[in-house]
Amino acid sequence: MVLRPRSAQLAGHGRGDRRRVPAVLGRHGQGRCTPLHTHPSDASLYVVDGEILVHLDGQEHTLSASGLVIAPRAVPHAFLVLSDTATMLTQHTPTTCQAFCFGASEPLTSDTDRVVDFDRVWASAITNGGIEILGPHPFPPV
Repeated sequence: MVLRPRSAQLAGHGRGDRRRVPAVLGRHGQGRCTPLHTHPSDASLYVVDGEILVHLDGQEHTLSASGLVIAPRAVPHAFLVLSDTATMLTQHTPTTCQAFCFGASEPLTSDTDRVVDFDRVWASAITNGGIEILGPHPFPPV
C-alpha cells in the first residue's frame, strides 16, 4: 500500500532502551539504497523529508515528504534515495527487526561514514534475523 497524504502527524513513544525502540529514524544521502528484501513483519516507511523511489512487490512508486508505504510481511521491497538527502521513519509490526537494525547501523554523528557498509548489513541479517535479503537492489543505474 502506498499513501501520499497532504499532511500527517507522528505520535512519539518516549525514550527507551534498545529493545523497546518501536521505530528507527534515519537520514540517508542521495543514491543510498537497500537490497531487495523481506521481513517476517509488516514494515511501514514514512518519508519525513526528501524523495525516494520504492520498489514494492515488483512495482515502483516515488514518494516525497509525508508519503507512506506499507510493505506487508514477506512482500519483497527496497528503496532508493532520489533527493540530496531523505529522512525516513521506519516501523515494523510486530517489532521483529530491531536487533537487525541496530546490528546493521550506527548512531549518526558528524564523523559517521555515509557509505553503507553492506558487509555489516549482511552480517547483521545472518546474526540477528528479522530480514531476508533476496538479492541486490532492483533499481537501474542512475
